[in-house]
Amino acid sequence: MYWKLRIPLILGVIGVISGFVEKFPNLFLVNTSNFIKSAVFIGLIGIIFTILEKTDANEKKFIFQ
Repeated sequence: MYWKLRIPLILGVIGVISGFVEKFPNLFLVNTSNFIKSAVFIGLIGIIFTILEKTDANEKKFIFQ
């Protein structure tokens, strides 16, 4: 059975971005409110997901067994 990489890539992107935010909190807007930090987090995920969609990386198929 073949699956597209859309769901695994989005889960990977969410995991990697949240890991970077946890590991390097000083890099992502230190003295701002939680609302702005959340908006930046969601924005980063949205930008990366858009790049993956535009480059058709999500359309590649892999075998799931």
